[in-house]
Amino acid sequence: MAERGTPKAVEGDIQDAAEASRVLVAIASAERQLAAVTTDLVTDVAALQAAAETRAAPLRARIEALTARLESWATRRRIGRARSITLTTGRLCWHPRPDSLAIADEAALVRWLQSNRPALLRNNVSIDQAAILADPDAAATLPGVTIRPGREAFVVAAAAVPPARRPFQRHEP
Repeated sequence: MAERGTPKAVEGDIQDAAEASRVLVAIASAERQLAAVTTDLVTDVAALQAAAETRAAPLRARIEALTARLESWATRRRIGRARSITLTTGRLCWHPRPDSLAIADEAALVRWLQSNRPALLRNNVSIDQAAILADPDAAATLPGVTIRPGREAFVVAAAAVPPARRPFQRHEP
């Protein structure tokens, strides 16, 4: 069993700097290929979304027009405050929507509420962790607070390696 903090042996351990450089070049190449795949995916998704929207727009417009016709017909036939009309093919319903607020000047309203109706304001209190980390001496005096030291992370930063020459490829859906 490897000791804590000691890297575990990996199959095919790298033997020298030249081999490490080759592995780094392979990583850079794979990262470029992955970026190309991701770019193709984003392009394909955007094209599919545009095509779907082109097909969906007339359907939405038709549904909206048909709904307006049904609402007009149902409203003319509504009896009192009835909430629905039942047809053989479905129901037409009126659902009450909740009230909503329209606030012209939020800052002015907040000032007025602070002095006249403070119960209508929310107070959102949260801990400023960045400020605590910036002052470790003060943090040591805070109950229940411990500053955990940051951990070292292994990062592979491949230098810009020019891609292998290949003819221009265009992805066709």
